Amino acid sequence: MSGFPSAEALRPIPTFLQAQLKTIGIDVEVVERPDSSSYQALITSGGGDLYLEQGNQNDANVGFLPTLLFFTGAATGGNSAPYQSLFAPGLRFDEILAPSLTEPDSATVQQQVADAMHEAIDVQAVILPIAGVFRTYGTSAKVVGLVPNSSFLNVRWESVGLTA
Repeated sequence: MSGFPSAEALRPIPTFLQAQLKTIGIDVEVVERPDSSSYQALITSGGGDLYLEQGNQNDANVGFLPTLLFFTGAATGGNSAPYQSLFAPGLRFDEILAPSLTEPDSATVQQQVADAMHEAIDVQAVILPIAGVFRTYGTSAKVVGLVPNSSFLNVRWESVGLTA
């Protein structure tokens, strides 16, 4: 299932993954969702076995995404889809991540989140991170004020303009 933030934004990753998985004997049917809402509906219904998302670490809290998407402990608040019912790594992950929610020392929080992600990625293999998703911005010489940011949500578009 490909669709967050949109299937278009994720291309050509699904076909690349499909080809890679085929080399080890796994056939994958790519289902693209045109927008976030229809993708969220698939998550809500539980339709699908493998989900492709482009996450945004749009918060200074290193535990933002792991908590939002995978933590089943105390109320995480504001989730737009029941991620935990599909993706939750389980009790051990929660036990490792939970102290980071109230820990005041940032170095300790970084270690706790890293340990939780190790559990989810390396031990349980419920998350398969894909690195190297680049954003390309094409502009003319007249465009001023564009400051790209690795987190798409943090690009400040109100400062972008055109010179005469």
